[in-house]
Amino acid sequence: MSALTEAIEFVGDWVQQYMPNHPAAMNRGLSRDAIEAKAKELPFYLPEEIYELYQ
Repeated sequence: MSALTEAIEFVGDWVQQYMPNHPAAMNRGLSRDAIEAKAKELPFYLPEEIYELYQ
């Protein structure tokens, strides 16, 4: 697990614990296939960190 994934999970856990009704606590990430479908028209490849961020 990367440092980015750990940080996102930490923030997500904190929001769920202290602000469970906040919209950020209810958002689910995209699947890798969904990210690739949205990015297929881009003239470049997305770095792995972008996939981590949106999953």
